[in-house]
Amino acid sequence: PQDCKATSDLVVGMDPAAVLAIGDLAYGKGTPEEFQTRYHPAWGRFKDRTRPVPGNHEYGTPGASGYFGYFADTLQG
Repeated sequence: PQDCKATSDLVVGMDPAAVLAIGDLAYGKGTPEEFQTRYHPAWGRFKDRTRPVPGNHEYGTPGASGYFGYFADTLQG
């Protein structure tokens, strides 16, 4: 988690218009809890400008429910 925070801190300084998140965003199984405790603390601050793509870990839950639940607003925008 600290490495993810350090990396996302670099992105803050860049102030990008969009962030491309390419799969396997919340390891083990991409559960809702993993998105909230692993992904969100470091990368959640970019959620409104993230363009996510699911990977195989997101499908560790039926229908990639953690991924689609976490990014529901982003994917509909």
